[in-house]
Amino acid sequence: MFYVLIFPGNLSQYLNGIDAFGLDTDAKRFARLFFQPVLILWALWSTGALRPWGRERADPRGR
Repeated sequence: MFYVLIFPGNLSQYLNGIDAFGLDTDAKRFARLFFQPVLILWALWSTGALRPWGRERADPRGR
């Protein structure tokens, strides 16, 4: 949830060119935006939050 909540701030930092946390170029800020969805998926996977969704997709009859 943390990664989802801070995404708008990271997007604003990229769009406005704000330097912070060692991100002093647009390329570094864009790279962070690219990897943030990966971190969100990793967090969901590691907690098992994606498991029920995967079962529904694998067997549409719910078994």
